[in-house]
Amino acid sequence: MDRQQQSGASDGLMIGGRAVPASMIGPLAETHGDDPARQLDEQGYLLLRGVHDAVEVTAARNEVLARLAAVDEIAQPAEAAIATGRSR
Repeated sequence: MDRQQQSGASDGLMIGGRAVPASMIGPLAETHGDDPARQLDEQGYLLLRGVHDAVEVTAARNEVLARLAAVDEIAQPAEAAIATGRSR
């Protein structure tokens, strides 16, 4: 068993040069009308599929990523959204 398996780290997912623990990776829970405030409090996010137009979401994502690339926060291609650890 290698060091990554022993530590419970995920297979290659890194943040800030450190492996993300496998226990922190999994599917996102869909948000339904039952109690979104509770889900936000417990999980820290809401997954609201279909609430916004997909084309508009993609355009907004691309704009944010282009701005981050312009100040060297993310590497090219910007669409990959890979952090550089730098900023200008």
